[in-house]
Amino acid sequence: MPNPSYIEESIAEVDGLLLRLAKNNIGSLSLESITDRAFLLNPQERRPTDHRRKIDLTIQCLTHGNEVGGVFVVSELIRLLEQRLLEPKINICLTLGNLEALRAGKRFLESDLNRSFGLERHTNPEEKLALGLEEIYRQTFALIDLHQTQGPSAEPFFISKFDPRSFRLMRTCLPRTAVVTYFEKSFAQGQMTTVNYHLLHGGIGFGLELGEKGIQAGQIELGLSAIIKAIAALENLARGKVWPSLPPQYAEQVYTFHETQRTQTGEFNLVPGLSNMKSIKKDTVLGEIDGSSYRAPFDGKVLFPVYKDQGALGRPNMDVLRYIRPLTRDELDSHLNGS
Repeated sequence: MPNPSYIEESIAEVDGLLLRLAKNNIGSLSLESITDRAFLLNPQERRPTDHRRKIDLTIQCLTHGNEVGGVFVVSELIRLLEQRLLEPKINICLTLGNLEALRAGKRFLESDLNRSFGLERHTNPEEKLALGLEEIYRQTFALIDLHQTQGPSAEPFFISKFDPRSFRLMRTCLPRTAVVTYFEKSFAQGQMTTVNYHLLHGGIGFGLELGEKGIQAGQIELGLSAIIKAIAALENLARGKVWPSLPPQYAEQVYTFHETQRTQTGEFNLVPGLSNMKSIKKDTVLGEIDGSSYRAPFDGKVLFPVYKDQGALGRPNMDVLRYIRPLTRDELDSHLNGS
């Protein structure tokens, strides 16, 4: 379980990280401050992955203020760079997202940053922050957005709109980690996430859900491993090499959204213990929605169950939980081949 004091510990970690990023260099890399929360690390000799883009890899954490695991992943990455145990030949941008929400101990202040991209109007702090990040994403080839789930998770998982190059990068980074993907423009009722926006503008990348929010060593190790392998893959791409072949098990543990259950009235009460990626059987009672008993409509796994004790406020037409189903190998291959 997460440490109840993890917010305070994370604020201290961020403050220390910002001091380390105020230097002129980190290990063998020169350091350039793009904004007060975006920092570009440049190798002495760079061969870009995409000559049209200024940035080879952007790593983002704190898209949500209470999802702090990514801060510690980035801090460990900086430690490796400082000690020259890792000397990338590509450049890397580190972005710290919703610092204000972290300091307030909240997921966000006025609106969800991860639903604030691609807007025509920018009126609140998150929307204005998204506008600045959009400029960085448009200059970036590959994006890794580090997340954590609000409640327990049976396992870590990638989540991203489907993109063949991004899928290959996921399988290169963590070949046995589950992938949740979708083929619509967005999975959040038309609202655009970091990765949605980045893919729309020709980049590649993914979100990585490390596990339940908090500070956990296994999650930090997993995130750091994914980043190190992504750096190696992108360095090879910059040298003119092709993406590595997909591993034999590439079609295993690949899921897509099957159905989203919403509340019409805003009244819901799910049974305890519905963790992310948990398998359920058809007809299992999952709680009450809109005043009636609610049973699982089919076998599958659940994702993003919402509980009021996690701070959710009931409102009409809100998502209560999602179902995911496995993609068949034929389905996956057809999307990988662009058909």
